[in-house]
Amino acid sequence: MKRDSQRRRAAIMSTAIGSALAALVSCGGSTHTGPPAGAAVPATAVMLPLAAKVAAGLERIRATATDNPPGKEWGHYQDEGGTIWYIWPLPDGRLCHGKEFELGGEDIRETSCTSNPLPDDGTPAVNAYHGPASVHGGRWVSFLYADQEDVQDIACGDQRLTARRVARFAGPSGPRTVYAVGTPWAVLGVLHAVVRRPDGTTAPEPVRFSDGSESAHVSFEHVCA
Repeated sequence: MKRDSQRRRAAIMSTAIGSALAALVSCGGSTHTGPPAGAAVPATAVMLPLAAKVAAGLERIRATATDNPPGKEWGHYQDEGGTIWYIWPLPDGRLCHGKEFELGGEDIRETSCTSNPLPDDGTPAVNAYHGPASVHGGRWVSFLYADQEDVQDIACGDQRLTARRVARFAGPSGPRTVYAVGTPWAVLGVLHAVVRRPDGTTAPEPVRFSDGSESAHVSFEHVCA
């Protein structure tokens, strides 16, 4: 009887140690090494705790938006001029954004949604969504979205830029990720991205913006090619 009791205790200890080791392996075996070069992911990405200013701003945006105000799925981005942008999807496939900023001592809020659902033919791609939009202080920000892809790097000609991940939503064919690209000039022409595709491979991907023909106020020396 004593020997049977010892065997039972040894089996229980072995099971407990095995469970602990399994937990350590599952927690420490990740191959994630942080954001890829050129694509900085801010600490304020979707679903993380938000600053009181951002949370209060979202409530004001909810009150301003007339077309399905943002629910659980939304993201935010603060540009270099202090404007806070909010991005959220609609059930019908459209994408919306709102922004809040100060102008002349007044709080200004604006919201807008795409007229039609975002195009989706099942092919992974990166598309321009909104912008270039001017930022206080003489800078610009442009938003783009990647269907079923992750942006690893992005450039205008030979000048590398930074794509900051704003939000990640479920799309018709897979994840749809929204990025913000801040620049000292308006983005025109074609940005050249390097993306990671669903099969794990990387590949170049063009992101097409306006060619500048309707933006006479923009210096054409910054058209990306």
